[in-house]
Order: sequence, then structure tokens, then C-alpha cells
Amino acid sequence: MPKKSPSKTNETELKRLFGATIRRYRQRLDLSQEELAWRADMHRTYLADVERGARNLSLSSISRIVGGIGVSLSAFFTMLEHTEASPNEASGAGAKAKKPRR
Repeated sequence: MPKKSPSKTNETELKRLFGATIRRYRQRLDLSQEELAWRADMHRTYLADVERGARNLSLSSISRIVGGIGVSLSAFFTMLEHTEASPNEASGAGAKAKKPRR
């Protein structure tokens, strides 16, 4: 099996990191995927793919998702940048899963 090129690996990691950050914001706000998808005007399965790192997003989709969680693009990307510097936090290593507060 051929190795992935460095740029492909970086792209894959960026999508995974982006999705994990979206999921973390959504969970902190106690939103379901359905609720955030509605706020972002997209289908829930598309958002699920984003959270898994399985989608390449347009700027429009990024803006709608980030708007749906109620933060500015600059604040979100600042959070994303800090998460990137802390890989354990991004992957959830060492973190306990939170139960929904429903």
C-alpha cells in the first residue's frame, strides 16, 4: 500500500482536528447534531461527517457551522490553533466522556 504524501497526511489531520473541535464546541453547548445542523442549515449526516473529519469544507460551510455554535470565525480559528498545539486535547486522550445534560 503506498504511503500518503505529507500534504495528504496534513490535510487528513486538519480535517480530523477541525471536526473534533466542532464536536467539542457542540457538546459544551449541549447541542445535538440535529440542532447544530439546523442552525447551520445543513443535513445532520453532513455535520456528522464533518465531526469525523470525513469532509472537505467550503468557506461557506465553515462559516455556517461556526455561526451555528455562536462564535466568530476568528475566535474559532484561535481555538483550533491552540487545540492543534495540544494533540492530547484534540484527540480526547486522557479525557473522560461527558454525559449529555438532558
